[in-house]
Order: sequence, then C-alpha cells, then structure tokens
Amino acid sequence: MKCPKCQTDNPSDSKFCRECATPIPASVADALPAHQKDHISFTKTLETTSDELARGTLFAGRYEIIEELGAGGMGRVYRAYDKKIEEEVALKLIRPEIAAEKRTVDRFRNEIKTARKITHKNVCRTHDLGEEGKTLFITMEYVRGEDLKSLIRRTRTLSTGTAVSIARQVGEGLGEAHSLGVVHRDLKPGNIMIDKDGNAKIMDFGIARSLARPGTTVEGAVIGTPEYMSPEQVDGKPADQRADIYALGVILFEMVTGRPPFEGETAFSIANKHKSEPAADPRTLNPQVPEDLSRLILRCLEKEKETRYQTTGDLLADLDRVEPSLPAGERTPAGRPATKPKPATSKTITVKIIPRKLIIPAFGLIAIVAIVLGLMDFLPGGRKVSLDSIAVLPLRNLSGDPEQEYFVDSMTEALIAELAQISHLRVISRTSAMMFKEIKKPLPEIAKELNVAVLVEGSVIRSGEQVKISIQLIQANPEKHLLANHYTHAIRDILNLPEEAARSIVDEIKPKLTAEEKTSLQNASHVNPEAYELVLRGRYLLDQFTEQSLWQSIDYFKKAIEKDPAYAKAYHSLGEAYMCLVTFGLMAPLEGQPKGREYIQKATELDGTLAEPHVGLAWDKMFYTRDWEGAEREFKKALELNPNSRDAHEFYGMFLATVRGDWEKALFHLNRALEIDPLNLMLRTNLAGIIWNAGQKDRAFAEIQGVLNLAPNFATAYYSQGLFYIEEKMCEKAIAELEKALSLMGESPMLKGPLGFALAMAGRKEEARRILEELKELSKTKYVSSFYIALIHAGLEENDQVFEYLEKAYEENARELIMIKKEPGLAPVRSDPRFADLLNKIGLRQNDMP
Repeated sequence: MKCPKCQTDNPSDSKFCRECATPIPASVADALPAHQKDHISFTKTLETTSDELARGTLFAGRYEIIEELGAGGMGRVYRAYDKKIEEEVALKLIRPEIAAEKRTVDRFRNEIKTARKITHKNVCRTHDLGEEGKTLFITMEYVRGEDLKSLIRRTRTLSTGTAVSIARQVGEGLGEAHSLGVVHRDLKPGNIMIDKDGNAKIMDFGIARSLARPGTTVEGAVIGTPEYMSPEQVDGKPADQRADIYALGVILFEMVTGRPPFEGETAFSIANKHKSEPAADPRTLNPQVPEDLSRLILRCLEKEKETRYQTTGDLLADLDRVEPSLPAGERTPAGRPATKPKPATSKTITVKIIPRKLIIPAFGLIAIVAIVLGLMDFLPGGRKVSLDSIAVLPLRNLSGDPEQEYFVDSMTEALIAELAQISHLRVISRTSAMMFKEIKKPLPEIAKELNVAVLVEGSVIRSGEQVKISIQLIQANPEKHLLANHYTHAIRDILNLPEEAARSIVDEIKPKLTAEEKTSLQNASHVNPEAYELVLRGRYLLDQFTEQSLWQSIDYFKKAIEKDPAYAKAYHSLGEAYMCLVTFGLMAPLEGQPKGREYIQKATELDGTLAEPHVGLAWDKMFYTRDWEGAEREFKKALELNPNSRDAHEFYGMFLATVRGDWEKALFHLNRALEIDPLNLMLRTNLAGIIWNAGQKDRAFAEIQGVLNLAPNFATAYYSQGLFYIEEKMCEKAIAELEKALSLMGESPMLKGPLGFALAMAGRKEEARRILEELKELSKTKYVSSFYIALIHAGLEENDQVFEYLEKAYEENARELIMIKKEPGLAPVRSDPRFADLLNKIGLRQNDMP
C-alpha cells in the first residue's frame, strides 16, 4: 500500500508509513471485505476544498454567514445566523469529495440520528443534516467561547480546581452519551469548548458509533488523534467507553501539567508510547498536583482497559473524593465550574509563555521584566483608533495538511512585514496578531483589543506547486467589507503573493506613501524558492524557542545559504538563531555571539533595505561589544528602514533608559512598541522594570500585579516581582515569588542566582550555598553566567569570591555586566577599589549609566 505523502510501499495492513509515519487509514479499508468498508470512518488529506463562503452570504436560503471558525479534513465550519429559528448556529460544510457517495451520506445521516440522542448540558447539541445542491452540511449548537486546547496554551497550566471542574463536566457529558451506547472515540481538548461562564461542552460526537448496532466498529480501523488515543485504538481494536475515559485522563494530565503525557516527532512514535511507555506521575511536572488527583489520572491511563475506571460514574465518584485535597479556594460543589476561564478580552490577555526575546535576564536592571505603562490606554474608553491602523489576523490553513502550518504562518508574517514598511500605517506585530490563531471572536472585538481600524483575514491553500492566498479586508467600526481577493502563484514565485496582497490592501485604504515606499511596493522580489522554503521552516522552528528547535533551525538556515549564497534573510535568521542560543544561556557568549554577529553583518551587506539585521547589530553592540555610539546608530537605522519595527522601538527604549538614562525618550519608544504589539506581556513586563528604575516603585508593583491578574501563570512577572522585593529588602517575599517563577519556567541560572542571593540575605545560608554548588556543578557541563554565582557569594558576604566570579563574567563577556552599577546585590562591594577597576575595564563611567 503506497503512502499518500511519500509514496513509499508499505504492507497492506500498515496503519502508518514505515518511512515518514504518515497515517494510512485507506490501507485498512482496501484490505477489508466489500461489505465491511461502509463501516470505517477515517479522514483523508484532500487536495481540493469547498468554495469559501464570504461574510454575509445566505446559504441554503436560511443561514447567513457571520465568520469562518475553522477548517479540517472534513470541511469548513462557519458561525452562521439561522433565520428560521432566529439564533446563531455552527454550520459545517462537508467536503464534496467525502460526501460524493450515497453510502457516505447515509452514514452521516445515521451518525446525526445517533448524536441527536444525546441531550445534556455538557454536550454540544447536533441539530440537523442537510443538502444544498451537491453540498452536504451539518448544523450544530454554536458555543461562544474558546476550546480547551486554546485555554491550556494561553495559561500553560490550569489550577487543579479548574481542571477537576472541567473533567467533572466532561465526565458527566460522556456518561450521558455512554448510557445511550455512544462512544466519542476522538475526545481531545480541541473538541471541548469552554463558554463564557466556564461551562464545558463536548463537541463532535458526529464520528461516534452506536455500540448497540453490531458491525459499526471494525477491528483494524485507526480512529482518533495520536496524543489522545487509547492503546486499543492504536492497535485498531474495538473501542468502548473506556477509550473515552483514557482520553479524559490524557486531557486531565495536560490541564495540570501543560502537556500531554506522551509526545514525539511523529504520529507513529506518539501512538507507540501509549502502548509501551508508562505515563509520568503528573507531580513530577507540577508539584502542586495533589497525590489523590495524580493517582486518579494514572488510573485513567492504565494500558489495559480492564484496570482503568470501567464507567464514568466510577471516575466521577473518585473526582468527588479528590475534592478535599484541593486548595480551599478551588473547591466547588460537584457539577459547577471552579472558575470561569474566559476567552481573551481586553481584561484577559492571551499569553505566549515562551518569550519572543529574553531581555537582559538579571535583576539589577529590572527592565527585563514588567507590565503595562498606562494600561488604561488599551481598555475601553482609551485612546482613539487611528484610521491608518491595521492588523493581519493569522491566515487559516485550508490545505488539509497540518504539516503546512509553518508555511501558512510564514505567509501571515510575510504580509505583516510588507505592510509594516509603510511609515504612515500602524501595523500590529506578528506576536499580538498570532494570539488570535486559536481564539474565535467577533472581528469588531478583536479590532477593539488591538486598537485598529482595519483587519485582514484570509486563508492559504498549498497544492502541489501552486499556492493560493485569499484575503478579506474589513473595516471594523462600522463593520464593512472593503476588499475580497484571491492570489495564485507557482511556488517559485512565492514572494509575489504577500507583495501582491499588500499592494491591493494599500490601494484600498490609501495611506500616505513616501516615494521610496511607492517604489518598494512596485518592485517584485526574487529568491531561490528552495532557499525560501528552507528559511520558512527554520523560522517556524526558531519561534518555538526550545534548545532542540533552535539547533534544528540553524540546520535549515545553513542549507538555505547553500542553495542561495546571496539570500540576506537566511544570513540574518542564522545570526539571530545563534544570538538566541546565547540569550537563553544555551551557548557561551564567546562562542555564539561572534557567529551571530558575523552572519547578521553579512545580511546587512547583502541587503541594505532590511531593518531586522540592524536591530541585531544594535543588540550586540549594546550588550557584548559595549559600543554605545554604534548601538544607537544601528537602532536609528533600523527605525529609519522600518518605523513599525516592534523590536527596534522596544530595545532602543531599553537602551535609552539603561545606558543613556533618558527616561522620557525611553518611554516614548516603549509606548510606541506597545501600540504595535499591545498584547505582548513580555514587552509590558520590560516596561515595568523601566518604571521601577525611574523611581516609580509603587506604580511598577501595581503594573506587575496587573500582569499577574491578566496571566496568572506568566513566570516572568513573578520573577520581576521577586527582583522588586529583593531591592526593597523583603527577602522572604522575594523567595516566594522566585520559587513560583522556577516552578513555572523550570530550572534556570537566571532565576537561581537571585533566589540564592535572597535566601542568603534572609539568613537561610545553607539553602543558598546548596544553590551555589548546583550552579558551579552545572557550569562544568554547560554555560552558566558567572555573574549569578558572584551574586550568591555577595549574599553570603564572601567578597573575594564575588570579585573572582565577576572577573570570570568579564572574561566570558557576560551581558549582565552592563547593569552592575544598578545591581542592589552588589551594593556592599561598590566601595571596594576592585569594583572601580572592573567598571573601567567594562567601559562604564559615571556619565554612561544612570
């Protein structure tokens, strides 16, 4: 049986390709007798898609399209207004290729009849199956909120009370379905909606099979999503209610730890782990999980279904018994939400926990962590919306292939980059725009949160060597369609797509253009398509900011340079990847920074129109070569080339505050960065540090607390607050904040250095010394900035060792050195002549730093 992706021949009973691990569900069907083929449900990746329905379209004479909610292998889903019953519904259009045979239509009709039996407050109601011409469609209850997967992504982990509440509600919904003989078979966070009141609703019982009808489950058919499949489903064996209980255990595990119990590079490797590897105790990933809850989760995840909970009733009974072990504030009566997790609004901001850039992680300059300057500017009643402001929402992947997600995201980024070159158009940055990738909200609400007048939404379809981008340009208030266009090009002309789309948008909204901007919009770019694709893959990995993904991105960038030695963006991306390794402490500065500098310098030589490389050079001159004049020149050049560069405004603002002491100009640039990227909490956290160093301590504390109210699991805010408490000599409070940050972010010298100092200052010297020895031992195998070791010695009042390790930090070219004049932990040694000598070596004089 040939793999549909790589065409490798596989044995006829294969479930996954032996070469690339792509699922091969069709091979099972082909091997079955003809009379059994009707009973297999599987999803194919299809190259053709149904026509898009634009906002305002009246479908089937009664459904007015409001917006598209998503698309997958089965088809597109829309939010629509049903004029007949006068309420909003979810409208799913089945792909014509799937609905082409009468037997398929009959199967869907039977599934709808089965699903409609389930009437429960925690199950999304299925309304009807209909046909409009040759289009098959299903209507369902529309749930206003966000799916559980999105909620987990933006909060990283849920409180145990919230997790138990959601699990209880899902269990009750499943119990109703199971009592009617219906098994979900594909339960996952993406199929669970959380409404505005914190209520959970299970979606997509459309693939369920009636247990009462023999023959509807065929052994050998693999149905489900790899991360949530029970071992028996992986084997293609019949699945009953215990498969759903297993999936609920996986979901509970993910809610309290932030990740599913089994992960891997391929679907096959993940599926195999469900069969062969025991699940980790959730407490090893989150010590706050009560032992009773951990034991319950692991019982759900038993490999043998006979040793799991046999019914949801058994599971719910144990959930009730877990309740007393939860923190007092999180306990709740059975069946009621513990909290009300809501979709992101102007008061609940979606957070990407891994920062876009890790800014100066040391605690004397608390500019590396903080919150919102003038938060009211971004709330209702704040500043007026500019007419020349736009946000490009994440383009949707309609290719039917999840592996194309990197490509689709890169098209979003490319379109943003094209528009951002226009100085009189305020363009929301990628970071804030991508927050809405998983959040379904009315467009006017999104525009209000981002403070923009115009939104772009659309989709990307990649099929073979052709790529099609569809965009809609929408004025937010009053809501009005301005433009709807499609652009199709061969992959070799891929750069023409975002450029052509940007020209159409500019022609419609007519911002003021300089002569250079007009020329730039008309000039088509040319690049080796293979090199371009390699850079796209690399950028997708780079933005994940893990050690593995950064090294993988470097491989892609190097291959891109081999394909096109004159491709400036490949050199810039390679240099940025090396600088990220240094920033995150994964490579020593003396090893990584020269490489980053070399590649970024090469990018500026190849293409003088790119702003990003100049930001990278400014960063290098600011922290590593300590060439202050050169850094300022590079920042100004970057802003000249791209006035909408969030990074340039943010980092220049930090430079002005920490090096020049020019608070007024610093705040101007940081506020400009916030206008471009209003939902970036890392940026707001950095701004709080600037406020602190400007002497407005009460305001800085208030801003940090505001961030934590918006994002309770944002580790960097706890880190920042811990640093504030250290400077205020409130060491026990500092310890509590830093330990909370460690529990959320994981082991990090950046966190352990200040924690060790605080412990020493609190008189807990043995604990401080234990951390000190851990860092010294760790430094034997990986880079640990000696600055943090010096800091703990300072807390222990061991001055000779303080200067020994500060000298080592100087030899390492540690970036933390530019802040030593403001470092409160080093205050006791500032009168030592060795401190003045070190300042001179670094190049810091009285007029260099505030």
